Amino acid sequence: MNTKLEQHGPYNPFEGKSLKIMTYNQVDQVINSEVVEITSQEQFNTVLENIKQFNNAHESLGPFLKKYKKLITE
Repeated sequence: MNTKLEQHGPYNPFEGKSLKIMTYNQVDQVINSEVVEITSQEQFNTVLENIKQFNNAHESLGPFLKKYKKLITE
């Protein structure tokens, strides 16, 4: 019996998915949105890191200037 094993790469559940990045103001109103097409796990991690950096940078601003971003999966 000749059994052939097939090797698969790591599974990325977000590959080829559209994700939406929503930017909110201090009263939780959407002020911007953008759609990002994810092509790799590395790109997904980069998008998450950029959102974290944006949120950390805006966290210390006064209450009238504060903004934050969220990643929305569709």
